Amino acid sequence: RSSDLCAYILGKPIAQVTVDGGKPSVVVYDEQSASSPGAFVAAEDLPALAVVAMSGMVAEALTYGDVLGAQADLQLLNNLMLRCRPPMAAQAQQDTTRWAALMAWTILKKYDQQYEAAYGALRDGADLRAAVAAIEGVEANAPAASAAA
Repeated sequence: RSSDLCAYILGKPIAQVTVDGGKPSVVVYDEQSASSPGAFVAAEDLPALAVVAMSGMVAEALTYGDVLGAQADLQLLNNLMLRCRPPMAAQAQQDTTRWAALMAWTILKKYDQQYEAAYGALRDGADLRAAVAAIEGVEANAPAASAAA
């Protein structure tokens, strides 16, 4: 749910969304190809992918005040950084992790209504197209709401 919003906002194409046990999981095309054996991640692609990877952990912290499922998100980010070309120094990896968490938090706070709309659609069993339509529906109604206020 948070990953699809961050991927959408950052312009990363989404390969699939699945719901397992009530928790949506998002795979973006770049993440999918970067996870293939022998594939590398271009340095210019890493920032957006890092934000998408960190967004689940950040959303969990925002929603529940605690992060229990961070291991998979951090492992994904670590795998992406290890495949980055040119290679990243250890300090740059730490800086990227912190920056990505901050950017994910910023996106989720700024686009809270879109996040709720996408999450609601996915929770109700909608497909990716319907989740994107829910996000865009909030955006389309935002100017009208601002003008009425």
